[in-house]
Amino acid sequence: MRTKNWMRAIACLLATCLLCSCNNFRHTKLATFDAAMARGSRVQDPLVIHTNATPPNLPGCVAYATVHGDFHGGSEEHHAVLLKRHVNTLGFRPDFMIYAPQGAAFAGTVSTYVGFGITTSSPTYRPQGMAICFRETGFSTGMVWDERLMVTELSESARGVGILEGDTLVSIDGASMATPSGQLSAWHLKALQHKPGDKVAVVWIRPGTGRMEGELVLQTPTDWPPIRSFTADYEARAQATDGAEQNSVWSGR
Repeated sequence: MRTKNWMRAIACLLATCLLCSCNNFRHTKLATFDAAMARGSRVQDPLVIHTNATPPNLPGCVAYATVHGDFHGGSEEHHAVLLKRHVNTLGFRPDFMIYAPQGAAFAGTVSTYVGFGITTSSPTYRPQGMAICFRETGFSTGMVWDERLMVTELSESARGVGILEGDTLVSIDGASMATPSGQLSAWHLKALQHKPGDKVAVVWIRPGTGRMEGELVLQTPTDWPPIRSFTADYEARAQATDGAEQNSVWSGR
């Protein structure tokens, strides 16, 4: 009887270790995926930006894939590095990625036999994270807008069209700027077809005036703002420890 009890205890322990040692991933290709992959990337090691530190003046870009992961533990930096490595394994080659923590999710219960016919059960939770892959469009509209599509910054070329800060964008090149919940806007679906020098019609609404329109020439994008990768320090520590931390980072793919 004691032998059976010990075997049960060992089996439960092994099951717990197996549950906690695996990182699971799933990915989704968005409607822009084929166009983004056809364009290719000039970046060897994609920058990872935390969603809470995303600057408003990123270059023109389009999301084309998402990768979700649930992890056995570790920090957000750890999760972001694991997601980046998985993205590289998939061959998606993003220009940059935005990492967003997703909290924790119930992952089942673990039963442990403690002896004398008594078994305890406890819930397990696993931290979640998501990485969004982006492709640069290769052009700039010269405008920065917020989540309400209100223009907050303008280049001189865009201002020359007649747009002002505070205007609300409606469409570019006939494609709606509105973003349905969980979906890309019609403009995002069309953006990768354009290049610097293209002329596009822009429609906007000005408070107190109403609907206005003009023609905008897409510009060559300016340099990126100085942004430090969210995972830079973590990866530097891994290299400094001669791979000791690296091994823990890559374990349990």
